[in-house]
Amino acid sequence: MTFVNLIYTDANPIYNAAQVLFEINDIKFDLQQVIGVSDKDEISKKYRPFKQIEERLNRTYKQNYYGTNGYDKLECANSYMVLFVCFFNFLRQHSSLKYKTPVDDGLFNDDMLMQDRWLKLVELSSQYHLN
Repeated sequence: MTFVNLIYTDANPIYNAAQVLFEINDIKFDLQQVIGVSDKDEISKKYRPFKQIEERLNRTYKQNYYGTNGYDKLECANSYMVLFVCFFNFLRQHSSLKYKTPVDDGLFNDDMLMQDRWLKLVELSSQYHLN
């Protein structure tokens, strides 16, 4: 059984439906829903920063996704998601991190072009899967 401790969401009911679907497949997780834009309850006060982070990530994802007009196959959507996560965590510089990447372990030289960084990331991932 797979277990994720806690997932922070807004009040969209789709998350409750997803929780039921995942539970049918023996994947269990707890939801912490932060409702509205004001802190009218203790839960909203406590988890508001997480909602703001999640909403910003959603906007960043959607900004890049809209140009694709969707995907015909789930496999294509999953491939896009993997590439986006790689870009967001390994390649994209974040202003909140003083223009560093979330995963900054010296893989790339500061003067490397973005296409060279992508090539190196693909090379490293293929080495990982071959070993």
